[in-house]
Amino acid sequence: MNLNIIGNGFDLFHGLPSSYYYFGCYLIEKEPELYEDIGKKYSFKYREAYRSYPEYEFDYGVEDIFWKDFERHLGDVDETFILDTYEYDLGLENDYPIEIEMNEDLAAERIKHAFVHWVKDTLDINRNYKLINRYMKGRLIPQFGVDGYFLVFNYTHTLQKIYGVPDRNIHYVHGECFGNDDDN
Repeated sequence: MNLNIIGNGFDLFHGLPSSYYYFGCYLIEKEPELYEDIGKKYSFKYREAYRSYPEYEFDYGVEDIFWKDFERHLGDVDETFILDTYEYDLGLENDYPIEIEMNEDLAAERIKHAFVHWVKDTLDINRNYKLINRYMKGRLIPQFGVDGYFLVFNYTHTLQKIYGVPDRNIHYVHGECFGNDDDN
């Protein structure tokens, strides 16, 4: 039995727009308020003026530097954001610990919800797999043994839909996306 470890390069090889950059594009189109909130929180440029003063209109542009390393950036804390958005005097001159409510669970839920819908609505759809099958005909494609086992870091079902790998041979390291709001 072979152990196969599958990462995002596998889906990208098959033409799926599965990088975090494309997740940023999805947010701009479907969840612009969330994209703007993330931009403020992580201090990246999330919109650009495309008309001159006084009639500014804004166009969103994906901040490639942020999205290239999205998972790492989620752990960063921007102190300026905390100070600018906290409504009350922090009382930093006192000697006792200060608790600041950040609503991180709410932000994480919003991102998770949008992520699940991105996978469900744009990546893991039958139309994509039909195009991939047509595109891959006659091309050099990976060959997997029927008794192989797969550790998959992706959320898509490329192995099942393109290669016919049975579900029992696949373990989704980060969880499998079925497109439900409660997917983890």
